Amino acid sequence: MLEELEETWKKTTKETNKLKRDLKRGQESYEDSQRKLRKEVDVKTKMDDYRKKVEAGKKTLAQKLTQIESIMDQLRKEVEENSKKITGLNTQVETCTKQTTSARTAITTLTSKQQTLDASSKQLKGADAEKVKGAITKIETELDGAKNQLTVAESTCTKLKEDITKGTSVVVQYNQEYKYYQQIAATVKKEIDEAEKNEVKVEEEKEEEKKEEKEEKDEEKKDEKKEKKEKKEKAVTSSTSNEVKQI
Repeated sequence: MLEELEETWKKTTKETNKLKRDLKRGQESYEDSQRKLRKEVDVKTKMDDYRKKVEAGKKTLAQKLTQIESIMDQLRKEVEENSKKITGLNTQVETCTKQTTSARTAITTLTSKQQTLDASSKQLKGADAEKVKGAITKIETELDGAKNQLTVAESTCTKLKEDITKGTSVVVQYNQEYKYYQQIAATVKKEIDEAEKNEVKVEEEKEEEKKEEKEEKDEEKKDEKKEKKEKKEKAVTSSTSNEVKQI
C-alpha cells in the first residue's frame, strides 16, 4: 500500500514537473512569438511608410513635371506669336522703306525742276514769267507733300524697327526661359525614373517579405507538427513504461 502511494506520488510529481516545463516552454514560445510579431509589425510599418513616401514623391514629381510642361507650352506659344508679329513688322518696314525711297527720289526730282525753273524765270517776262511762276508754285506744293511723306515714312520705319527690336528681345528671353525649363524638365524626368525604380524595388521587397512570411509560417507548422509528434511519442513511451512497471 505504501509503495503504491509512493509510486503515485512520484508519478504525480513527475507529471507536475513536466507540466511546469511545458508551461515554461509555452510561455517562452509565446514571448518569442510576441517579440517576432513586434519586430515584423515594426518592419512592416517602416516598409509601408517608405512605400507611401515613394508614391507621394512620385506623385509630387509628376505634378511638378505637368506644371513645367504647361509653362513650356505657354512659352512656345509666346515665341510663335511674337515671331509671327516680327515677320509682319518686317513686311511693314519693307513697305515704309520703299515709301521713304520713293519720297526721297521725288524730292530730288522736284528740287532739280524747281532750280531749273527758278533759273529760267529770271530770264522771262510777262505771260511766260507768270506761267513759270505758276509751275514753280505747283512744284513747291508737290515738294512739300513729298517732304511730309518722307517724314511720315521715316517716322513709321523708326517706330516699326523699335517694335521689331522689342519683339526680338522678348523672343530671345522666352527662348532662354524655354531652355531653362527644358533642363528642369529633364532633371525631373530623371527623378521620376528613379522613383519608378524605387517603386519596383519596393514591390520586389514586398514580394520577398510575403515569401519570408510564408516560409516562417511553414517552418512554424513544421515545428508544431514535430512538437506534437514528440509529445505523442513521449506519451506512448511513458504509458509503455508504466505498463512494464505494473507487470
